[in-house]
Amino acid sequence: MSDRSLIHLHEQPTTRDNAARRGFSFSRLVHAFTLALLLSCLTSCSGPKNFLNSNDDLRRENLALKRKAEELQKLLDQRLKQIEAMEQSPGPATKPAVTGVRPMDLPRVVDVSFDSFTGTIDTNSDDIDDTLRLYVLTLDQLGRFLPVAGKATVQVVYIPEEGAPIEVIHWNYDPAALNAAYRTGIGGTHYTLEMPLPDTLPKGKSSVTVKLTFTDATTGTTLSHEQTIPVKR
Repeated sequence: MSDRSLIHLHEQPTTRDNAARRGFSFSRLVHAFTLALLLSCLTSCSGPKNFLNSNDDLRRENLALKRKAEELQKLLDQRLKQIEAMEQSPGPATKPAVTGVRPMDLPRVVDVSFDSFTGTIDTNSDDIDDTLRLYVLTLDQLGRFLPVAGKATVQVVYIPEEGAPIEVIHWNYDPAALNAAYRTGIGGTHYTLEMPLPDTLPKGKSSVTVKLTFTDATTGTTLSHEQTIPVKR
């Protein structure tokens, strides 16, 4: 064998060398892939969180819980008012004419309140409130409006910064007057009670406390509602 052939054989890589080189290249490839995967994971894990969406979910959950609590509170209030009304009077002595209806299920007024439109108004456009208008709701044990017969009293009290409270209105409605105050239409069904505001109220912005007391002619139950109403004079 010539020297040139020996040199050629010496320079040509052996099978073991080729395998070693392939193994080294594959190892570097695996290492590079693992490093890229690790970097990708770190980037996705440490990236910014979408706190806005999380807060939205929490707000929706809180709102749903709040609404549920309000519904339960409203139901509880209705039941308590029903019990209070029944304690005052057992109601009509007659039995229900339909089987399966309990006497306590018969509609009866158990609550009085003011509709949201209640307030003071300016009737002559002089920028001074001169009339108190009450939209009165008489409600049964299920919170539904129920026409009633009976009498009502409205007391309006002004509380100055100093001194004792001052009663500025005391208005009585007999059954006929209350019945005449019944209204139904596009604005809903209610009793509209109006009374003039006295000139003794102070100028500027203030407020009065209004108390309505109603006595039901059917059961003898007395119900009341009290609310603070702003006044501009």
